[in-house]
Amino acid sequence: MDIDTMKPPKDVSPEVEIGQRTVMSPLDVEKVNKMFKCPSKERFGQSNFMKTSCGGTNINYTRESKPKEFPWNAYLVKSEGLKSLDSGGVLIKDNIFLFAARCFDGHSVNEEYQIKVRTIFPDYHAARTQYLFVTNITIHPQYSSSTLVNDITVVKTSFEPVPSDGVVPICLPTNSSHYYEGRAATYTYVNNKNETERTMQVQKFGILKVVSNDEFGLKKENTKIVAKRGFQFDANQIVSGPLVMKENGDCTVIGISSKLNVSETNSNINDEIGFTRVDQYLDWIEESIIKLLKQSISK
Repeated sequence: MDIDTMKPPKDVSPEVEIGQRTVMSPLDVEKVNKMFKCPSKERFGQSNFMKTSCGGTNINYTRESKPKEFPWNAYLVKSEGLKSLDSGGVLIKDNIFLFAARCFDGHSVNEEYQIKVRTIFPDYHAARTQYLFVTNITIHPQYSSSTLVNDITVVKTSFEPVPSDGVVPICLPTNSSHYYEGRAATYTYVNNKNETERTMQVQKFGILKVVSNDEFGLKKENTKIVAKRGFQFDANQIVSGPLVMKENGDCTVIGISSKLNVSETNSNINDEIGFTRVDQYLDWIEESIIKLLKQSISK
């Protein structure tokens, strides 16, 4: 399907938030909001650019991100050498992050990682960049590196990042049904993971349309989300980040980048990006965080 003929995302009336199932009654929405709030810090899920940060636009486009536009974004880097970027993830609580499990394929126990937050690019702003050492990697027990099933990991760092308007945790989805198909969502990525000149690396974002296809589908029990883009990048070069929508007034991570499905016939236009669907792993994420907290207390 060509970009010129691709149907735009559905318009959403102002009173219905992006990603919310519209058939929910007002009482149901109130109950869900009360039971499953974003963590009890006012700054969670908020940025200086809420419209673009949360997919609140139906324009399929991309541009370079602004400073502090995505304050929950985090990038995994090797501790040695040039600190090459390996993967993109998000800060969800204190010193807890979500990444794809594939980021750690082939990981050696002797290999150290750091997570880069705040001023991500370029590196000449190093005084404002924070590097946090990874101390625990909790990969989903049923993760498959061959099929990328359950491609999700909870990561803990040695210290919490210093909070500011450039470092803000993102919200997790509520524990309810979500209807994503046909909606707009915000996707962030880095233009070139192999660029050795650090000032040439740029974080960008694009507004994607969530779609369904025969491979993944979008039923609630499915663990993948597929989003389609109408802008160009080299799928083999980018560092892929999270997929974000708005829920209950807060920016919410709905997908962790899992796979790029590149069309063989027209890869510059028809690429679809696969994400691990976060709302299917809320119980596991919570259990993993509790275990990490208990480990910290016991020490």
